[in-house]
Amino acid sequence: MAGALLCPTVLLGQGGLLDPDFSTNGLHTFDFFQNGDCRAYSLELDQAGNMLTVGYNDLGSEEYIVFRRVLSDGTLGATGTGIFTFYQQIGSPTVNRGYASALRPDGKFFVGGRSLVPFTPAGAGLMFVAGFTPAGDLDDTFGWDIPFADESSARAVELAPDGKVIVAGWTTTADELDFALVRYNTDGTRDDSFSSDGRATVDFQLDDYAHAIAVQPDGKIVVAGTSESSAGLQYAVARLNGNGTLDLSFGNNGKALIPMNGGDLNDCWDVALQPDGKIVLAGFASQGGIARFGIARLLPNGSLDPDFGPADAGFVTPNAAPSESQPSGAYALAIQEDGSIVVTGYAQLATERFAVMRVLENGQPDVSFGNFGVVTTAFSLGDQVARDVVIQADQRIVVGGYAEIDDNLHFAMARYLPGTFLGTVEWSSLEGSLLVYPNPIVDQVSLSYVLETPARMSLQLTDLNGRVISEVMGETDMHAGEHQQQVQLPAGLASGNYILVFQSPLGRVCVQLTK
Repeated sequence: MAGALLCPTVLLGQGGLLDPDFSTNGLHTFDFFQNGDCRAYSLELDQAGNMLTVGYNDLGSEEYIVFRRVLSDGTLGATGTGIFTFYQQIGSPTVNRGYASALRPDGKFFVGGRSLVPFTPAGAGLMFVAGFTPAGDLDDTFGWDIPFADESSARAVELAPDGKVIVAGWTTTADELDFALVRYNTDGTRDDSFSSDGRATVDFQLDDYAHAIAVQPDGKIVVAGTSESSAGLQYAVARLNGNGTLDLSFGNNGKALIPMNGGDLNDCWDVALQPDGKIVLAGFASQGGIARFGIARLLPNGSLDPDFGPADAGFVTPNAAPSESQPSGAYALAIQEDGSIVVTGYAQLATERFAVMRVLENGQPDVSFGNFGVVTTAFSLGDQVARDVVIQADQRIVVGGYAEIDDNLHFAMARYLPGTFLGTVEWSSLEGSLLVYPNPIVDQVSLSYVLETPARMSLQLTDLNGRVISEVMGETDMHAGEHQQQVQLPAGLASGNYILVFQSPLGRVCVQLTK
């Protein structure tokens, strides 16, 4: 059987392959200090496709907020590199963790997290919010704020349509933890048109933790997280009006609880809005006592969507790990132009690895992506966890988190090809169809193609993660006309799936092979 055939001006790619045009074979890692652990929690995308990644660096006695700009091709940007702590002027050991961010079109950005403040009773951790200039300096026009005096933390930052900054997390109220929201004006003052003093809390059951925000076009705020009860943990979602009151048309008096499969492993970490107003949630879910990916979809009124998942369930709990006995969990999601839902987190193999899953609009796995909808990626032999995901304009998928390298955690990023149509490649030298056969392959591959004009070509054999296995043919000047080639595969090549990469200065064409 002949292999994949690609039109001369259209590039098709296997969904979930690492993008070789991003950094080194689709992977990028970096740190800020020569020791200590760097954890990236948030990833933002600007209009040019460049990214801002935010987290913190743990040096043992001190933890610093850190952030870095990364260009669209995976190289490091020259500006916006930051190491920041609120209380460095006091000279006391401090703990400052950046967990969330939002990026304005003008390049200014906002970071939320948790600060261990030296002068509070028992060194309580408190929610903080700070504004930064495009160059990475503290923005004097916005400044920073600690909105709650009791134990609290920020876990999400979003921009409202009018440019106001909305922060969500949790705070202590009446000996319990509740959802906590704060809205700021563009000058950094709290917006007193939001719940009278710019702050609002939402109580579900026992302890409640908000992890994510989505702002509707009408300004209503959807906040999602986890609620604890005597029966276990549940996904918790609230919708607030623009004035900070609960939207009583949503769920049960503005709140919705989703028990998933029950148990104490449920933990909702992200929320996104579809164009039709439906609400998609992602996090951890319990299945047979093992953590798995949990994905749920709500109708705009807060009820589970019967068109998502099996038997009108409104949710799915697929496992991103290869074995049912191995856990996995999701921390972030993004929605592609065609309505496919990309969810990312970790899967337990020999160690924890980046895990990326794509499901269709109905919740079924997208079998055109990775291995039956799942891709796992290893940066090293240590643990690796993906914490956020963004979709670039060409639908390429960028995932950020952290990976253990040489006994320390580093910021880690990966970019994946979305599959299907990736755009037009101006490589007119391939005329007609490229044929690769037989497929499945044995020891040799036959190539048949026609070049309209002379071209300098090379061939590589890679694995599904984009790592080069063999330089099949170095750069070679090929004449115009018909070509028939026999390619010898590396001796001892194991059974599995591979990619044959055709390259010229004008483009790249990828063909999946099976042995």
